[in-house]
This record gives sequence, structure tokens and C-alpha cells, in this order.
Amino acid sequence: MLLHSAEMRWFFVGPAPEWVPEWFDAGEGRLPERLEKLRTDSYLVFFGSSGVGVKLREAPGKGHLNFEIKALRSAPRTVEPRPGILGKADAWVKWSVELPVAEDLRQTMREGSRWIDVEKKRWLLKYELKADAAPKEVLKEARPDEGCNVELTELVVVGGHWWTIGFEAFGLPERVDRHLLASLETFFSGSRAKIPCPLLEANSLSYPNWFANIGVV
Repeated sequence: MLLHSAEMRWFFVGPAPEWVPEWFDAGEGRLPERLEKLRTDSYLVFFGSSGVGVKLREAPGKGHLNFEIKALRSAPRTVEPRPGILGKADAWVKWSVELPVAEDLRQTMREGSRWIDVEKKRWLLKYELKADAAPKEVLKEARPDEGCNVELTELVVVGGHWWTIGFEAFGLPERVDRHLLASLETFFSGSRAKIPCPLLEANSLSYPNWFANIGVV
């Protein structure tokens, strides 16, 4: 499957403070249904490159792995969706395929290369976008043709704790940038307009750049 996306995310050191998930939930009482099953994703390291991402993604309870390859389609650019919120948005194209969960297959793919395992506890909010209509939240299990995934994720990598807020807008390549901006504006409104932490250009990174920034590649 081929997917075009426009993305923006921020990373923070340490476990997420208790009040961050509450802010993400916006007082709606839906944290339990937004929480996904714990999983560990494995990222292939490309030394000196931040424009390619290869990942083995767990799909707990589904009997398969997702093998994903991402390539940068447009370089990061600074975006300010609301005053006081700055980030770097970039565009990607991703190809993915389902593989059977087989330990010998996993080991074969990891031979002769370096992979980084990232444990993830993720809350997911999903928007559907149609034509010029405002983003509409749908169930996280929904599969709209065009929309945006908004995630709050606690991470453990090489024994260190981090957390991230991320946006991944998807759809037709000529519309994903617009979907990303619309989703940012919708999410950072109402009670979420009071952001719980600095969302700055300095800590707005893609996963490949974040790995390089924390010194694990």
C-alpha cells in the first residue's frame, strides 16, 4: 500500500507528566478508548541520512508485522499553526506490506544491519477530512481515505524515556499539506489552546532526525 503524508511532531525528554494525557483528552473522558495496545517498533539505521525511514511495526493481536519504507518527499519547513506554536512540517511517501509474525524472518531481516527498538504507549485521535469541510473526529479504528492521525506517545529507547506529540495527515499528495494545517488548527483549539509545554521549532523533528539528535545513530 502506498500512502502520501504531511507530518509534524515534537519530542520531549522524560516520561510524559500525568497531566499531559488529560490535556490531550480535552476533558472528554475518552483516554481508555484512545489508548492503543503497547507495541515495540524497530527502525533500521541509515547513518548520515534523514530522508529515509524503514520500520518493522508490531500489530499486537493481529498476527502480522507491518514492514514500512518511507522516503522524504519535501524538505522540512517552518509552520506556525497558531501564535506560540512553531514546528517543522515535511512530506513523505510510505510503502507498507504485511508480513507474518515469524521470529526467524525478523532475525533474518536484522542480520548485518543496525536496528533501534522503540517501545510505544500511544493514544490516538483520528480526524477524517472531506473536501473543504472541517476535520471531523472518527473512531481510531476507522480507515478514512483522507484524514489525520494525532498521537500522544510515550517512548522508551535504549533505556531512556521520551514522549512525543505527532500529526500525520494523509490523502492525495496535493491535499495533505492542507489537511495537516486544518488538523493542527482544529486540535489546538478550545481547551487544548493552552498548550502544556513549549512547542518550538528546536524540538520539532522527524524520527530519523530525532534518533540522530539523541545520539543513538
